[in-house]
Amino acid sequence: MKKALLPALTLLACLLTVSCGGEAGTPVQTDAAPSTAPQTETAAPETEAPVKEKAPLDWSLYSAPAPETVEPDTADIKGISIIGARTLAQKGKAVIVGTCDPGVTIKAETADGGVYESKSYYGYFSVLVDSGKKVDVTLTQYYDGAQIGESVSGQYNAKAPGKDMWGIVGGNDFQFYLEKELPDYLGENLLSDAELNALKETVSGRVEKVKDVSENGCEIIYLIAPSAMTVYADRVPAEYQRAEYTRLDQVSEALAEAGATVIDLRSTFAEHKDDQIPIFYRNDSHWTEYGGYLAYVKLFDYISGKFQYTAPHPYSDFTWTPDYYISGDVTYYLEYPQEKILEYEWLRTPNYRLPANVAKIKRYKTDTTLAYAGYSAEVSNDILIDNDDEDMPSLYIFRDSFSAQLYDIVSEQTDKCHWKPMWSYSWNIADIKRDKPDYVVYIIAEWTIGEILK
Repeated sequence: MKKALLPALTLLACLLTVSCGGEAGTPVQTDAAPSTAPQTETAAPETEAPVKEKAPLDWSLYSAPAPETVEPDTADIKGISIIGARTLAQKGKAVIVGTCDPGVTIKAETADGGVYESKSYYGYFSVLVDSGKKVDVTLTQYYDGAQIGESVSGQYNAKAPGKDMWGIVGGNDFQFYLEKELPDYLGENLLSDAELNALKETVSGRVEKVKDVSENGCEIIYLIAPSAMTVYADRVPAEYQRAEYTRLDQVSEALAEAGATVIDLRSTFAEHKDDQIPIFYRNDSHWTEYGGYLAYVKLFDYISGKFQYTAPHPYSDFTWTPDYYISGDVTYYLEYPQEKILEYEWLRTPNYRLPANVAKIKRYKTDTTLAYAGYSAEVSNDILIDNDDEDMPSLYIFRDSFSAQLYDIVSEQTDKCHWKPMWSYSWNIADIKRDKPDYVVYIIAEWTIGEILK
């Protein structure tokens, strides 16, 4: 039987002590005189031991450090180099991307008198300008109010990505977003009452059907990744006004009303979005290793309320290796060479021993590629991880491509973990009953919510 944390354990521990006081086998000292009344046996009233409330997380153990100060090396100025210009989903806008010195601000002055500024990110920059297909511009980098290196001037053709490419919104300071994030951000895709009622009816039926598939009782958990626009709204161009109430709000409320558990990551991400390690990539639409880790912490903090051995691993249990990596689904959609626009990021590696069948799975194809461009086939396909550890819970996971960043650390803390293929959300109660999971978990992005409404 799996060792879920039950009130009976607390009662048993109490019975092993003398009157719940002192160590087992130690007499309890009392000042009361011995009783001379006749001794009669009476049954002790049956009382249930109180359940100890789980302490809140000490986030200092699960957080990256404060951001570091990035400065240019004034003894070795690299200067500005243009990689290329592209048109964007924003009408009349073009983006110029290139390399520069770390820590600088790029000022762009166009021939028609426009002036634009953008902060660099570890030696890369993007600057948005009002322009047609030709951009006539002078670029200068500054640090602490002083010009660094020589200005670069030229006329650049802003190439339009192919029609089969997803639209990209250029944000501030080398931040990009998928155009498909906009309807959620702007509140343009709110669900009707009929759609919400249909969702609640479907989910409440599923909650009821899975209750008894596990001996511990099965729950449905929705772990929804807010989009990069939601998390880094301060970098979204001012022309887009964030809605106060969104589809994510609607769906989260409906799922909870239907009896499912919703782990809302928005407040956690808001508190950690300015840590040293970003939560989202700059030129890829997925969360980073750190963003996935924070989601894992929230998930297993919840699960550990029932399964006592599943407390999330602290930040210090991992090596976080900073380097320049290939990521870039945004880079791909803008038709930039992915190997020329690298992202300064942190690779997460456990310092503890993973189960053998988890350790052998490579999440990324190479050590130099993170995020979507580098996912291995193993983490994308249907796979059952069996650790044969009955102290741990069993999970049955529906997911999209955000799941890769926490694939190993989630699998490690399970008895069995059945990862359904990415983007496969077909509900099969017979399949779920065969697995007998303690939790059915959805790991999906905010802009993928529509898939669970079908």
